[in-house]
Parts: sequence; structure tokens; C-alpha cells
Amino acid sequence: MVTQVEKEWGRIDALINGAGPYHRVNLFDETIEGWKDMFDGNLHPIFYLAQAVAPGMKARKAGHIINFSMANADQMEAQPDVTAHYIAKAGVLILTRTLAKLLAPHGITVNAISPGFIDSGSAPPQELAAMTKRIPAGYIGTVDDTVAAVRFLLSDDARYVNGANIQISGAWGI
Repeated sequence: MVTQVEKEWGRIDALINGAGPYHRVNLFDETIEGWKDMFDGNLHPIFYLAQAVAPGMKARKAGHIINFSMANADQMEAQPDVTAHYIAKAGVLILTRTLAKLLAPHGITVNAISPGFIDSGSAPPQELAAMTKRIPAGYIGTVDDTVAAVRFLLSDDARYVNGANIQISGAWGI
């Protein structure tokens, strides 16, 4: 895929690893396949794609990688009903920091964005309404809030931001 994009477009300036699959199941009810799916969809592609785009970015001494984690993944709290997803998203943060350290000498920034509750159309309205009470800002975020963070990390204003994790959660995730 990376070779095809580079062939068609000439280069890859930015890699944005969006949100992966998610399911809610108690740890003791989790299946081996469900466990593997959370890592195969949320963590492993970030490694494989970063490994594939890095040579071209290193050769050009420029590039951006943005990885999506989740609000509160850095808190290391027990998450009995989303354990595999949570561990994968915590792994995204560790991988982000490692990639940032390895790629910074080559002019490449690697950062994470960790959304909390965002009204993207995927969650039932009643779940979002119930969560609003637990968000210190008092409202659910929008896709535009997330897009603004991505735009910032892709801009020259963020040229020295590397290895960061930007929480987009109205202070819920901290």
C-alpha cells in the first residue's frame, strides 16, 4: 500500500493512524479472537505502517505521524470491560514516544491524539448524554475539535512538538 501511494503521489508527507475497532466485553468473557482483534486493529498497524513510511520520510528529512489513542489510556487504570482495547491504546502511546525518539533526528514528528467522548455519530445519543455529566467541560466534543488538533500537529507551528499526547476530552481523560 505504501509503495503504491508513493508511486502515485511521489511521497508520503503524513501518516494518520485513525481509531481502530472497539468492543465492550468483560475480560473473563473475552475470546482469543476478540483479544487479537483489538491489537490487530489498534496497535499492530501503527507499527507496520510507521516502519513502511519511515524510509521515505527519513530520506526527505521530513514527515509527520499521528496516532490515535484514547483519553485516559495513560492513566493505567483497570478497565475490566475494555481491557484488550485499553492495553492496545496504552501501547499506542508507548509506540508513539518510541517512534518520536527514533525519528526526531530525521526531521519527523510523531505524536498521539487521545479523544474522549466525541460526537462522531458512532455512539448512541443516550450514552453521550449520560457521559456529559462526567465531563468537566460539560459537553461532548465534536469531530471538528479532533480535526483542529490534527491540523495543528501537521502545521509548522508544531515543528518542535514530538512525542506528545494531546487529550481531546474536555478534561474527562485526565
